[in-house]
Amino acid sequence: MSTDPNASERTAVDAADMPARTTPTWEVELLISGVAVFAMLQLPGWLDDAWFWLQPRLDATWSQALQLIYLYAKSAAVILAVTFVLQDRSDTARPGATPVRR
Repeated sequence: MSTDPNASERTAVDAADMPARTTPTWEVELLISGVAVFAMLQLPGWLDDAWFWLQPRLDATWSQALQLIYLYAKSAAVILAVTFVLQDRSDTARPGATPVRR
């Protein structure tokens, strides 16, 4: 513990000064989010390619079991991609955000 009675005041002042000295993180967040959306939009196609390559090589039992896994994985990939896109669009609509001109 600090014995200095003004330590809490200095901490509050330092915390107030911090945003001016740091770089904005929204640019990195936007970049990561864009890469994630791009990858998630590619994933259903990759799943299709893998399934169509694998399906003729399976017998009936394995085909049925893996088809269920494929359908769940593809549904999850599409839903996740849609939520990323909707989340990105809602980020631009938050108060204080710079409007996107189209």
